[in-house]
Amino acid sequence: MTPEDAHDEHRRLDAAGRDLDARDAAARSRRPDAEELLALAEERDALADERDALAARHDELASERDTHAQDHDVRASERDRERRARDPDAGHVERLLSGRELDHALGDRYDSGQDRARSAADRDRAREMRQQAAADRTDAAAVLREAAQAAQREADGVRAALETSRVIGQAQGVIMVRCHVTAEQAFDLLVAASQHRNLKLRDVAAQVAFEGHLSQD
Repeated sequence: MTPEDAHDEHRRLDAAGRDLDARDAAARSRRPDAEELLALAEERDALADERDALAARHDELASERDTHAQDHDVRASERDRERRARDPDAGHVERLLSGRELDHALGDRYDSGQDRARSAADRDRAREMRQQAAADRTDAAAVLREAAQAAQREADGVRAALETSRVIGQAQGVIMVRCHVTAEQAFDLLVAASQHRNLKLRDVAAQVAFEGHLSQD
């Protein structure tokens, strides 16, 4: 990867990161489900991996630039030695070429520092994205727990309703036999007893089913 390629990759990853952040914000504005949060986390981890790979390439470029700088230093030293060996007061061209080598070395070291700074920034961004991915997974787990709790509450409610229906049915049967009335009339008697005694219908029905008759008090 050339420096130009690395720059293009930076632009691509920055755009992908912005797009992901926008989709994350849009999802959270409408309370995303766990599957969507987990998908966002996977995308963040993938982008973080690409950032780390780009950081490694920047480190490689920096090392290459350091090597080039050392080569320029060596060539500048060799030109200086050759010039002094021939005639310390002569060799204007050699001094000029030596100076250019040193300028190239300085430029390479500057570019190397820039590459290492980009590498550090890429790794910081990768770390941030992994933290965001972890937060997405935590939120997804919370959504799943909440859904499981809601399902449990619903199941408990259904079970309680079925149990209440069963008890009321038993009580209706007792009253129908004891009082020679219809099922509807038996239910009306249970309701009247519940209101008169200020008790829940289920509790009155359970008492009737247990005692085998409808108490008149």
